[in-house]
Formats: sequence, structure tokens, C-alpha cells
Amino acid sequence: MMKDPKFFSNLNVEKQFSLESEYEFELQSQCMQRLCSSCVRVLGPVKAKVRFHYDMQLLQILTGSASVDVAFVCQRCQKEFVKNISCELKATFDEKKVTTLQLENEYDVAQMDESGNFDLVNYIEDSLILEIPFITNHEEGDPECTEFKEIITFGEDVTDTENPFSKLSALKNSLK
Repeated sequence: MMKDPKFFSNLNVEKQFSLESEYEFELQSQCMQRLCSSCVRVLGPVKAKVRFHYDMQLLQILTGSASVDVAFVCQRCQKEFVKNISCELKATFDEKKVTTLQLENEYDVAQMDESGNFDLVNYIEDSLILEIPFITNHEEGDPECTEFKEIITFGEDVTDTENPFSKLSALKNSLK
């Protein structure tokens, strides 16, 4: 189901839960300026799927997923590469009930504005930005990465050193 992005920027939460709404949609990169500024470029639309429903404790839950291909600069070789960024969405709007049920680690607590509306586009954008790696680089062993083909280690190579106990053994043998 494709809707105007403005629709997802101003969702009436109570209405969505009363209808137990489910949406599968795409958002163009122009809707996500912060995501665009966090990478070299966004390659295509963000594909998202969300569902508004109640769990067994009658807690209002927003679940879903979102993904998009983006281009980053590898911090090793300084070449551009493409990575898929995806996130799982698990949120609720009832902080008090989540705390009472001790589910704070299970769900994000999303905030509505004063009229009970929710900006789903910003929530998806925030979730995708949180999935961006701290250091962007090619996967280990990727042939596209021209630098650091071997795994980097620090310190001395201990395999080439002499066994420290061999001198003790020699000393023990000389005392016999």
C-alpha cells in the first residue's frame, strides 16, 4: 500500500490501533534528510512495513521493519561501498504500562504530540540511523577493499620467540 509520506508523518495513534492498521510502503530519500547526511548517498527508497496491534497484556505495540541500501566511504581504503541498513521496529506509546510490566528492554517508548499524533517517518529514520556502524568499512576479506588485506594485529609476534623455559631446562641439565 503506497501513501503520501505526509500521511505517515502525522498518524493518529488511537485510530491506528483501533483499526489494527498494517502498512507496507516506500519512503523516498528526500523524506530522510538526516539519514542522507549520515552517508555518502541513499540508493533508492526506504522499504518499510509496520503494524499497529495489541499484545497479550493489551499493550499497544508498533512492530515492523525498514531497510535501505546506502553508500559509505570505507575507513580503510577510502573507497565507496554499498551496505544495506535494516532495522526492526518495536515500540509502544504507554511508558507507564511498559514499566509496570518490566518490558523496558523489549520496546522503545515512542512519543506522541499533544494531539495524539505520531511521526512514523522520523521514528523510522531514527531507527535506521542507529543501525549505521560506528566505523564504516568493507566486510573482512572483501576483495573490493584494496588496503589491509591481512588482519591487523598489534604487538610482537610471539610465535617466533624462544621458549622461556628452555633456558631453565638447559640450566637444570647443566647442574646434574
